[in-house]
Amino acid sequence: MVDDIDLNKMSFYIRHPKGEGNWGEPQWVPVLRLDMVHYIEEFLEDRKGMLIEHGVQSDYLFVNPGTGLPFTEKSMRGLKKKVEDMCGIGFTVKGMRPTFASLTVNNCPERLNAVSEQLRHASPETTRRYYARIDRQKAIKKSLGDIWKETKID
Repeated sequence: MVDDIDLNKMSFYIRHPKGEGNWGEPQWVPVLRLDMVHYIEEFLEDRKGMLIEHGVQSDYLFVNPGTGLPFTEKSMRGLKKKVEDMCGIGFTVKGMRPTFASLTVNNCPERLNAVSEQLRHASPETTRRYYARIDRQKAIKKSLGDIWKETKID
């Protein structure tokens, strides 16, 4: 739903989270990057124009212009295939979680706990073991290098 994006709070509303019905509850999750807001605003403007062009009204964020309904799973697989063909890279949607975790944690290993919370893991150990592939050399260089700059030996 379009109302599931709050650009002021840099958040998405997750209606159907991992663990839904067991331990997962719908909630607002602050996952938007400031440098991506422009692209989201551009998408929303393009979406609005597409709806007007097709004479469709819909609250769905990703809407099929022919029906005004969300895309089916089959049509989403077709769109994914088009993206893979255009860029020449195969991917899985599920692979986006570990990619997010690895990119975020590699840039700052201290973010592991926050990434673990974002992914709704019970423990940062789950995130470290299965999701956040840490480049050890980068982590050592960044973490220790920054610490050593701050704590000079006289």
